[in-house]
Amino acid sequence: MKNTMRLFGFLTMFFVLLMSSCEEENYLEEYVVSKTEKEITVGQIEQIKITAGNGKYTCSSSNSKIAKVNLTNNTVKITALSKGVTEIKIKDVISKEVKIVKVTVFDTLKLDTNSVHLEETKKGYFKIISGSGHYQIKNNNVNVISIDKSNSYIYITAKSKGTATITIQDTKTQQIKTVYVTVIAKIPDLDINKTSVTLEEQQTTTVEITAGSGNYEVSSSDRNKATATLNGTTITIKGKTEGTATITVKDTKTQQTKTAQVSVSKC
Repeated sequence: MKNTMRLFGFLTMFFVLLMSSCEEENYLEEYVVSKTEKEITVGQIEQIKITAGNGKYTCSSSNSKIAKVNLTNNTVKITALSKGVTEIKIKDVISKEVKIVKVTVFDTLKLDTNSVHLEETKKGYFKIISGSGHYQIKNNNVNVISIDKSNSYIYITAKSKGTATITIQDTKTQQIKTVYVTVIAKIPDLDINKTSVTLEEQQTTTVEITAGSGNYEVSSSDRNKATATLNGTTITIKGKTEGTATITVKDTKTQQTKTAQVSVSKC
């Protein structure tokens, strides 16, 4: 009889504990996080909020070289370190439920320049060095330039004198960069009024620059035979000794050159 009573007491206690455990399980809070996907850029810090749960959590990153995580109270702080994709696992320790947040880290938007200068009818370009690969590109003055994108390059065609602004927005990260374009009037091709001169030793003559940018330099292939000096658009050539030399005129703005052949005879 005593053994029966003991067994009955043991079974009663077991069922009480079992029912108590079931009741605790039945009263677990719903587990919710604020995001299940996140797109951020290198160097950026973002947060995931645990909006509901049972009060005790852990978190980890599947690739801490791409993004590292830190848990403070009910907030998971994500720090983006390098381009790539990683998974953040946030676990409710009480319910053992795990939430996975997919984190995609993009490079910051960078360009190789923020300004371009062109002549009318000339073409130029700049390059997108880094970013998500998803961009919206706008030209605020289609009368001055036209633009075209090919891979990471933005090609510019100058149409008329003026200024324009090209705006590049990374549609994944919402970062924006701006390139300022200045178009100047077309520079006339370099030209001179003589391509050959003949003079005697110690005699001088002139050659005129008839077209160009206004920025020039001159040189002689043999200063022992003939020298050249520049004053505005006038080149003064002086014969030194019998022989020949080549005078080269260079437009320092357009890099165009013209030459004049010099023949020096004895007096």
